[in-house]
Amino acid sequence: MRKTNRRSYLFYLFFLLAMMAIFWYLSNGRSASTVTYSKMVQLFRSEQVESFTVQNNIVDMHLKDAAETDGKKDVSCSISSFDAFYADMNNLVQKQRKDGILKDYDYKKDTQPINWLAILPSILSIVMMFLVMMVILRQNNAGNNGGLSQFGKARFTAADPTKKKVSFRDVAGAEEEKGELEEVVDFLRDPEKYNALGARI
Repeated sequence: MRKTNRRSYLFYLFFLLAMMAIFWYLSNGRSASTVTYSKMVQLFRSEQVESFTVQNNIVDMHLKDAAETDGKKDVSCSISSFDAFYADMNNLVQKQRKDGILKDYDYKKDTQPINWLAILPSILSIVMMFLVMMVILRQNNAGNNGGLSQFGKARFTAADPTKKKVSFRDVAGAEEEKGELEEVVDFLRDPEKYNALGARI
């Protein structure tokens, strides 16, 4: 196997491993740092939340201490609606903000997030098809027969106009056959003369 092919295969392998790592992170990374709604309320009431943002029904919190969240200071919580969260927590949020317990918070405008987990399998399928096509094309181009890159490139030799033409006189032997062929050619050139004699080809 040539060095170029080895490098190509190593590149494809590295790319696939990177895609698998991204897929694992998207599917598992966020779920590992989520808390329940009741846990979120407990964190607020115990004054552990230093700052937070609310967007797309997700509350992202930065904590003062990670003792209650398995060593994670950045956690999130999925809520049913912003209105429910506001009704339950706003008074406490305003009090903690006034007392300096809560350093910062933000209610961001809701947008429709891209569901990467839903479309990631399609993206991976397209990438895999592209990689397979690239491997096939590389193998064909590296083949001894030229592969697809030589398709349509037919080899032919043009006729040389200066080359001497061959006539009946240049053919030795078979005098009777040559005579018959000469008569056929003469008939094709002047068929009326032979038709007058009642001859047919």
